[in-house]
Amino acid sequence: MTLKLKSQRKMHQSIIHAIFFVFKVRKAVAAQQNKEDKNAGSGGRKASSGLVPSLNRLRIQQCFKAAKPSIGDAIMKRAAASRAEMRALLSKMNEKQIECLGKQMFELITDAVENADKSEKVLTHARQFGGTYASLCPLGFRPDLFSPLADAAIAECVKLDGVHKRCETLSAWSQLFSALFTGVRDGYYQRVRHQRRTSLPQNTITKQLSVDFSKTCDTSFVR
Repeated sequence: MTLKLKSQRKMHQSIIHAIFFVFKVRKAVAAQQNKEDKNAGSGGRKASSGLVPSLNRLRIQQCFKAAKPSIGDAIMKRAAASRAEMRALLSKMNEKQIECLGKQMFELITDAVENADKSEKVLTHARQFGGTYASLCPLGFRPDLFSPLADAAIAECVKLDGVHKRCETLSAWSQLFSALFTGVRDGYYQRVRHQRRTSLPQNTITKQLSVDFSKTCDTSFVR
C-alpha cells in the first residue's frame, strides 16, 4: 500500500512538473511573439516600403534570373500583337527607336526586380520611363496603350518561371507591374502637363519631344 502511494505521489509530481514546464514554454513563446509584434510595429513603415510582399518579391527575383535583354523586344511584339493601335505606333518608328523601347522596358523591369524593396527608387525610374512616352504622342501614342504593355510584360515574365505554381507567379508579377505602371502613368501625365503649360507652338513642342526621345535612346536611365 505504501509503495502504491509513493508511486502515485511520484506520478503526480511528474505531472505537475510537466504542466509547469509547458507553462514556462508557452510564456516564453508568448514573450517572443510579443517582442516580434513590437518590432514589426516599430518597423512597419519600413516593411511597407516595398512594391510587393517579401514572399512575392522572392518569387519574382528567382524567376527573373532566367531573363535576357531580349525580353524587352518580346514584350513590345506581344503588345503590338494584342492591339492594332500599338502596331500602328511601331510602324511609324524606325528599327533603332523600336530597339530603344525594348531596351528601356528591360531596364525598367530589371531595376524594379533588383530594388523591389525600395519603392521610391523604382517609382522614380518608372516616372522617368513614362515621361519618355510623352515623346511618342505625335506618333499616335495614347496613355491607354500602357495597359497592353503591362499585360505583355506580365505574360512574358510569367513564362520565365518553371518552379512555382502559375497562379502564384502570375499574382506576384501582377502586383509588381500594377505598382510599376502606376508610376509610369504618373510620369507620362507629368510630362504632358509640363508641355501643355509651356507657351511654345505645337510644332515646336513636337520637335522638342522628338529630341527628348532621341536622347533617351542614346543613354540609359539614371538610377
